[in-house]
Amino acid sequence: MHSKVLEELIKNGVPYKEIKHADFTCEIKSPNDFARVLQIDLVRITKSVFLRIKNKDHFLMAVCSCKDKLDLPKLANLAGYGKLEIASKDKLNEVIGYPANGVCAIGVPVDVFMEESLLVYDRILTGAGVAGIEIEIDPKDLARISHAQLANIII
Repeated sequence: MHSKVLEELIKNGVPYKEIKHADFTCEIKSPNDFARVLQIDLVRITKSVFLRIKNKDHFLMAVCSCKDKLDLPKLANLAGYGKLEIASKDKLNEVIGYPANGVCAIGVPVDVFMEESLLVYDRILTGAGVAGIEIEIDPKDLARISHAQLANIII
């Protein structure tokens, strides 16, 4: 787990479970593989998408289920910006410091928007700021410590 993520979890007293892909006998190449090995519904595994306001050096992050598709126009409107686009991996590393396959909304210096329907679950899985490790966490805790604005941000 990335040190920034661990620091925020501890500082905020958030209970979590760290799950390492390497602890499983089968190779995990996708969220579908991960859901299958954990025997959970894919909807509980989240993706954190790092976005850039088009033609500007301003960024935000959106968190939703891996099963869902972000509604970028709706999210742009909620954030009060024009168009949004996926930010480059270089900008992700420069601004956030997490790899593309380990993005997490915890400990980031940008506004975070989180899909409100995730709150129906007791526990969800999210990236840990490094590749190959996920955190199982209460979605309310994720929203709280990432200072996320809860909204309907999916299609």
